[in-house]
This record gives sequence, C-alpha cells and structure tokens, in this order.
Amino acid sequence: FIELKNSCTWTWDETMKGYTVSGKKTGYTDKSIFLPAASYNGNEPEEDPTGCYWSSSLSGEYSDSAWFLCFFETYGDLIEGSREMGRSVRPVSN
Repeated sequence: FIELKNSCTWTWDETMKGYTVSGKKTGYTDKSIFLPAASYNGNEPEEDPTGCYWSSSLSGEYSDSAWFLCFFETYGDLIEGSREMGRSVRPVSN
C-alpha cells in the first residue's frame, strides 16, 4: 500500500465511485488496478464513498490491530485500526 500511495497516480471515477490506481514508474505505466469505494460496516457507498482495504501488516503496538488503506473521494491514507472492523480485501497476484 505504501508503494500504491507514493508511486502511483490516483484517479477518482465519479460514475463507478472508486479510484483507478496507475503506476508511474518505468515499466509499470501500463499497469493499473481499480479500488471501488466498497464501504465498510454497512455504510452505503452512495452516502459516503469510502474504500478501506486491509494490508497484511499487523500493528506493532496493538495485537488486535492492523494497517489498512482508507480513502474518500478526495483523501487517502494508511491507518491502524481494530481487526474486528469490516473492511475489504483486494487480492493481487504477481
């Protein structure tokens, strides 16, 4: 997620409510993924276009927490949060 956050271009799609994340590094400019604002904990994407995706990294401080990427239409960041919260998983293969 750090790579996606720092080394990619994020383009909001108002129609589909989510981001197309495209590579900026040489050799990756033709690669992209779509991260829908899949909501979480029952929030409706139409009301609050939010996307939250778990990483595989547990918190170093709290045993019940992990890192996730969370974004809104205009802002996104890596956040630590309780693993009991419902968030999406985006499978990616090499």
